[in-house]
Amino acid sequence: MKKVNISELVLEDAHGGELKKKVLVAKKDIDNKHLMFVNEAYIDTGKEMSSHLHDDMEEVFYFLSGEGEMSVGEETTKIKAGDRIIAPAKQSQWIKNTGKTTLKYICLGIKL
Repeated sequence: MKKVNISELVLEDAHGGELKKKVLVAKKDIDNKHLMFVNEAYIDTGKEMSSHLHDDMEEVFYFLSGEGEMSVGEETTKIKAGDRIIAPAKQSQWIKNTGKTTLKYICLGIKL
C-alpha cells in the first residue's frame, strides 16, 4: 500500500510557471506503462496555460472548481466545475481562467 495525503505534497510550478500542480501519482509510483501521471492543477485568475500538444499522450481533465475556457484542436468551450474534457494526442490544447477564483482540476496523462 502506498498512502499519500494531498496536504503533504509540494506545490510545483508547471508549464513555465503558468500554473501550479501537485503530483498525486507519478510514473515512478506505479507499474503501469500507460498512466504517466495524475496531477491536481491550479490556474490563478486571469492566467492561462499556453497552447501545446503531446505526440504520444492523451490527457483527461476533470474540473473541480472555478471557470474558464479550454481549447482542444480547433474547438474552444467554456468550462466549469464538473466538466470533463479529453485532449487527444497530437491536438493543441490550452486553458484560461476567466473566473474570479482559482481554476482547479485533475489531469491524467495516458501514454499511447
